Amino acid sequence: MPKNHEALGNEILDYLSKHPEAEDSLEGIVEWWLAEQRIIRPAAEVRAALDQLVARNQISARQGPDGRTHYRANPQRKP
Repeated sequence: MPKNHEALGNEILDYLSKHPEAEDSLEGIVEWWLAEQRIIRPAAEVRAALDQLVARNQISARQGPDGRTHYRANPQRKP
């Protein structure tokens, strides 16, 4: 994972550690999760970081009823 994606992935994991029941789409993560932490990143960078976190099994992704992919902490992952 490129260094900037690694840092961004860590920010997403940090948010999830503070909000373990959180689940949202790419758009929601960009607009709410990261904005809350005052991190402004293009959606393409966030998507790349999310893809890496899913590939590492650190977070899970599922298709929501709205047709968008929703991301959340992986319940199988140990803290």
